[in-house]
Amino acid sequence: MKGSSLTKKGSVVDGLVKRVEDVENSQQFISAGFEQNKSDMAVIADDITSLRVVNRGMVDQLEQLQCENLRDNLMFFGIEEEEGEDCIDCIRSICALSLEIREPIEIASAFRMGKKFVSKSTRTVRKPRPIIVKRQQRDTVRQNSRKLKESTISISEQFPKAIHEKRKLLFPVYKKAKEAGKRVSFNKDKLFIDGEQTVV
Repeated sequence: MKGSSLTKKGSVVDGLVKRVEDVENSQQFISAGFEQNKSDMAVIADDITSLRVVNRGMVDQLEQLQCENLRDNLMFFGIEEEEGEDCIDCIRSICALSLEIREPIEIASAFRMGKKFVSKSTRTVRKPRPIIVKRQQRDTVRQNSRKLKESTISISEQFPKAIHEKRKLLFPVYKKAKEAGKRVSFNKDKLFIDGEQTVV
């Protein structure tokens, strides 16, 4: 009887030892899997970082190409809209009368950009859309744009949407610095105040 009892107890102990070994093996397996996952995650994180760098480079190249494509374009703001207007004639008139440019202006195309802002109550245009002008004498027009200082009309280069949005964010800072008498200028999407780049 005693031998049988000891055998049973030995079997129970052996079973417990086996279960402990199984648990330890499972923990080692889980631990190894966890370490492998950590290693895999590190590789994935590195890949994502590399892809972000490549993507940023591609975005910069695309913006550069877009800037080159829009290089000859100017945007005229604040020109009242009229039904059946001829944008080319309108721009030529402003160049001759307001900008006092005497030589003939070559304009490849001119058109309103964006959706018309019409008041629901009065059915009139609330805010005139800018006119995009593709022209040859861009620098001549830009140099004379200071003559529009006292009018509602302003002129700007045309930029890709991403750059335009960045400039829009920086414009309040530009305006405040300008009013303070500081030397301010934009270079694409970068704002410089007294020669120092400003980051918002």
